[in-house]
Amino acid sequence: MKIGVFITSNDTEKAWNAIRYMNVALEMGHSVTAFLMNSGVEVEFMDHELFDIQAQWQKYAELGGKLYSCGTCLQFRKRRDDAQLSTVTTMIEAVKITEESDKVLTF
Repeated sequence: MKIGVFITSNDTEKAWNAIRYMNVALEMGHSVTAFLMNSGVEVEFMDHELFDIQAQWQKYAELGGKLYSCGTCLQFRKRRDDAQLSTVTTMIEAVKITEESDKVLTF
């Protein structure tokens, strides 16, 4: 199954669980494409002593997950040039993810 995941919040625990979910889906053989938008674009840069967000991102990349982020949302936060894990893109990509996914989840 093709799963599209939109992370729209910078809530640490919510982001951590979203990435863990995506990793399990990839391990189960599903295709996962994630899009970071709103304050969710900050999740790419986050880490926490209780929630191993950066380790989860590393696993996501190793499992072949695709990651995109909203360029406008990054620009508002003056972080556009900092994106390393995600491909910076536009809402057009967000719509394509929605169109191409069998299921879409929002965190």
